[in-house]
Amino acid sequence: MCTATADRAGKLSLRHEGVADMMRRGDMPDREIELMKRIETEHTIFKYRMLASPAAEVYENCNVIRFYECIYEFFQYAENIEKEYINACLMYENVIEALYQLYIK
Repeated sequence: MCTATADRAGKLSLRHEGVADMMRRGDMPDREIELMKRIETEHTIFKYRMLASPAAEVYENCNVIRFYECIYEFFQYAENIEKEYINACLMYENVIEALYQLYIK
């Protein structure tokens, strides 16, 4: 699980706890664990950013929020993700954002 804390200056700190244990998929290769950490971190930051946003902005971003949640859930439960897809995703720091930009093209 990824937990977030903010210091007095508002700097967000993230801590990962047992990413492989959090998923319901059993053992994962190192590259897949790295991908899951990126997904978890990006999702947590996005969630906190949306929760800190005004209601109108959240409403305007409802499709983006739904996309983020669907992709996050996919990576939580998908089994046997092909290595090529994992490697392609790891080319991006913000995997979900990259997938969203590809989706809206």
